[in-house]
Amino acid sequence: MQKKLLVLFLLLSIFVNLKSVKEEVAAILSKSFYFPFLYTRNLILLLSQEERRSIELTVENQKLRETLLKSDTSAIQIADTGKFYVGEILQYIPLGIPEILVVRIKSSKIEDLTEGTVVNLNGFLVGVIEGQEGKQLTVKTIYNDNFKVGVECLRSYYTGVLRGGEIPYVFYVPVDANIKIGDTLFTSRLSSYAKPYIPVGIVKEYQRDLDNPIFFRAKIEPFFKPFTSRTVIVYGKPKA
Repeated sequence: MQKKLLVLFLLLSIFVNLKSVKEEVAAILSKSFYFPFLYTRNLILLLSQEERRSIELTVENQKLRETLLKSDTSAIQIADTGKFYVGEILQYIPLGIPEILVVRIKSSKIEDLTEGTVVNLNGFLVGVIEGQEGKQLTVKTIYNDNFKVGVECLRSYYTGVLRGGEIPYVFYVPVDANIKIGDTLFTSRLSSYAKPYIPVGIVKEYQRDLDNPIFFRAKIEPFFKPFTSRTVIVYGKPKA
């Protein structure tokens, strides 16, 4: 009985794999209710693969930026890349322009982190870890009034301190700096808790700071736009 079934299975396989038969079967399936489900499944698989490639590319680009822009002197040491985790945004607080994100790490296991920088799939700065309960993180975003990070421009080197908010600003840019509208700002090598060389945003306008006339104050348009993806990447340092 088993031999008969095996022979029938082989004959059926040969028959189904004939070009004319496959084309006919494909035509029938394309007109059936089964085809939309098959198409949807393949689309989901494709999107999942693209997301994985995007994550890998973002991490690789970050490593490359740190390697290429590393100072030749020993005065400034680039922090170790450390571990990274993929997370899913569960909640925006508040809705609209979020100051806080609630993120769940997708890994089966995560260590307690002393600090962490969060980016989106394009590698743009989202914010920093503010709290952690197991695999659930609270992230303070660049739109938070209490967010602060050192930034620098690589086109014509100058530094400043970005303060978050609905409209983030950079303070303490020296008035003799060659600042220009359209400059791209990155997280600074001098920042104590953020990974260096993460793209932050562009300079939209600048003027002398009336409270500190020896400095410019620059209005920044962040690269990170909320609600464009639920996936983020967390670069973290585990507690010793």
